Order: sequence, then C-alpha cells, then structure tokens
Amino acid sequence: KGDRARSRVSDSSASERRTNGRSKKESVSVTSGEQAHSITYEVDYEANFRRQVYALSQDLGQMQRNLSLDDLRHLLGQWRMAQSDADQLSLATAIRRLYVRDYSLLVSDMSGFTRITKEDGICHFLMLIKRMQTTCIPLMQSFGGTLVKVEADNLFVIFPTPRHALMASMHCHAAMKVYNAGKRPNDSIHLSMSIVHGSMFHIPGVDVFGGVVPIGFELGEDAAGKDETLVVEDVVNHCKRQPGISELVEFVEADPLIEHGQPVPVWRALMRLHKVTPRLGSADAPIVNTQVNAEEPVEFVTMMEERMSFPSKMAEIDSDLQGLFTEHSAVLVITLHFTEKHDESANEKDLYLLDAVLSLKAEAARICKMHLGAPVTALQIRASPVIFALFPDCAAAFNTAIEFASFCHSEQYGVGEFSKCSPSMGITQGRVLNLNHHNAFGDAVNCAFKLGEDIAQPWHMLIDEAVVNDLINNKDNNGDPLSRWPLVPDTECVSGVVFIFSRIDLKT
Repeated sequence: KGDRARSRVSDSSASERRTNGRSKKESVSVTSGEQAHSITYEVDYEANFRRQVYALSQDLGQMQRNLSLDDLRHLLGQWRMAQSDADQLSLATAIRRLYVRDYSLLVSDMSGFTRITKEDGICHFLMLIKRMQTTCIPLMQSFGGTLVKVEADNLFVIFPTPRHALMASMHCHAAMKVYNAGKRPNDSIHLSMSIVHGSMFHIPGVDVFGGVVPIGFELGEDAAGKDETLVVEDVVNHCKRQPGISELVEFVEADPLIEHGQPVPVWRALMRLHKVTPRLGSADAPIVNTQVNAEEPVEFVTMMEERMSFPSKMAEIDSDLQGLFTEHSAVLVITLHFTEKHDESANEKDLYLLDAVLSLKAEAARICKMHLGAPVTALQIRASPVIFALFPDCAAAFNTAIEFASFCHSEQYGVGEFSKCSPSMGITQGRVLNLNHHNAFGDAVNCAFKLGEDIAQPWHMLIDEAVVNDLINNKDNNGDPLSRWPLVPDTECVSGVVFIFSRIDLKT
C-alpha cells in the first residue's frame, strides 16, 4: 500500500523504456451510444509478473521475520519473568537449544562505496549491490549457505562447515573476476570477505550474533582488502585437513586482530581462482529472495530491474528513483553501550544483552512515533545495539534523543540488573534516499553513523553543524531546545574526512 501511495512514476514512462519483446499489444472495443471505438493498449506481462513475484517474496520474508521476532520476544518474556532461578535456568537452556549452533559465518563487503557514489551517484552503487546479490547469493546457497541478513552492501551467510564457506568465497571471487572483465572501475564489483567458525545465535530471518560474530564482522568490514578473504585459526585447521584444499588455497599468516585487548590470529586465504569455474548466472535482474526482498519496496526493486536491463536509460531511471524516494530528513543514530556484570557467565550475558537491546529498541520506536519519526527497519529488527531513525525536522530528532537518553538514565534493563545502557548519539540532516523506512542512504546517513558510532563517547550527543544552525534559526517554532544544554564545539578527522559538530554531555 505504501508503494502505491507514494508512487509518482507514470506507467507510460516506464513502459516506453521496455523493449517490444517484453510487451504485448491488445485491443478492446468500447461502445459509446451508437458508435463503437477500438482502443489499443500495451501490456507488459513479464514485468507485471515479476512485480507480483517481488511482492510475494517481500510478504513471505516479512512474515518469517515477524514470526521469528514474536517467538523470541515471547520466550525472552517468559525467561525474564521466571519465578525461580531453576525456572530461569531451564528457560535459558531451552532458548539456547532453539537458537544456538556451531556455524561457519561468511561476511562479505563491497569495495569502493565512497568513490563510486561520489562519481556516479548512490543509485549506481545500489545497482551494483543488486548485481552482487544476484550473482553471489545463489553461489553461496549452492555450497550449503543460508543467508541470514543483508546490511547495505554486506552479506551475512552461515555454512555447516568452514570448507563449505571457503569454497563459496572462492567461487564468488572467481565469479566477480569474470564479471569485471572489460568493465570500467566504477562498474566493477570487488569483494572483501571473512570466515569465522564457532557457536552463535541464529534467529531465522532476523540476525546472527554472539560468540565469534563480532570478529567476523570486523575482519570482513574493516580488515580484509579488495578481492581478499581473511580467516581465523579454526577455519585454517579444519580446511587443512580437507582433501583437495591445499591445491586450491594457500593460507598465509596476516596481522592479528586485537579483540578486547587480546590478539586474534588471522590468515589470508590466497586462492588459485583459475582452478575453479564459477557458476555465473544472469545479473540483469534483482534476485528473488525473501531475506532481501523483505527490506526493500517493490517499486524500488522493479525500477532497479529496469536500470539493470536498460543501460541507456540509467539517467532517466535515476531521476525517477530520486523523485520517488528522496526527501529531506533529520537522521538520528544511537549506539547502545552496556556495562557487563562480572559474575554473569558468557551464556547468560548473551540473553541479558539480547533482552536489553530488544526492549530499548521498542522504547525508542515508541518515542520516535511521538515525534513523527520512525526507526529504519534494516537495523530496528536486528540484535545489534544500534538505533537508526529518520525525522521530518531537526527538533523532532533532538527531542527524541533527549527523551531516550532520559529513559536510559532512569531505567535498568536485563534480569538481575545486568547492565545499564549508556547511549552515544549523532544527529545530522540532509537529502536522504528513504526506501519507505526499510533502509535509507545518503551523505547525511553516513555522517550520522560516523558521529553516533565511531566518534561519540557514551553519554555524548554529537550534533552536526547544520543541525545546530537549524535549531537556532527555528527556535521560535521549536521551543529553543538547545537553550538548556551547553554546546561544546569540536572537530574530528575520520578516514581523511573532517567532521564539524557540537557536543552535548547528556549526563548533565
């Protein structure tokens, strides 16, 4: 319903972009008084069919996700309200039996986001993400992989063994090498990957977390280079025992990853890509996958399909995409920091943290709604301790942040007062490609994540310079919310980019 209500792209302009082979002309007779008129119109049956398939896939994905979250919240509620330690332990065991397994986790990331979006625009990079998903997800599934979630250009896929994950990674790199042949740099796809193995929570259709997951994410997102796969020691030891692996892959020790002050040994998997023949399918249409389609509007997917199919019409389609989904928004990013109790076991810690994150995200959604804002689904449904929300104006984002900080300051979360949440926050504003709150992209989004995730310390709110000016210039309309808070001007350089902001100490 949201897609239809927001659609401003005419059917006629879209049909003009399609070739005759995908459409069929039909005629109908209309009688007006004594005269009969023949009307000829064009029907694109294939496009209509694919749109219905995307819509069905979206519905199925959202249904699976909602059922998984409802089941998990129900179990956590029973666990939280247990009347005795024995009942609580029994419920914790049941929850872990349902959700915790040993998996090999593959995390992939795409290179070149900043350069490509700056030179060719965000729509072009989103199309490259679609091409990557269409090629790599079926390859990973063919090696026993299960897609857990997508986060922008990241894939999180679990496998039964390290060997399955390693072979999937190798075939994806080989497929991208074939795909990139003869293409200009900004049309090429280069992947950075990591593989870890161990015990972790898997919530079907929602998320994977705990155990070695943070190591896998950090290796794939930050440490791995272009066209590179990094693995941990358990993966190396397992794969070296497998027949035929030594002929395809050589493991070379890399710089260790420092996790909680301790070094984690890391190896670089040097792959002989010429020894495999990748199963390279068509990348001319977005993938039909419930996990992927659940988090994107159907109109966006169909327009991406047109962009992939008709390169000569990219500028026109990009204009339609921007007109349909771009808006001016204030962006709020909140990172939740928790102080662990030393007397809790690792098993209990995961449940306490999960319960706290889901509870706080529910409260954040309630406060956002009060100020006409809404969380972005791509992060709201995850177990990761990050809240990402969009608002119609800067005052709404600021007031939401203050109310949420006040709530965290006064409330305890987790059974047995496991921890106290200390939020860090970043607020920006600007033009945002808002995919009906399924996901959102743009410079303002990137800046808000840098401020709220990377720069801000617990109990600090960092406000972009443009937001400060907006709040001051509109103080007669918004009640001058800054008047009660001392602002400390500051700057920070991250990855060569200078961020100018004002800092508020929320503890005051």
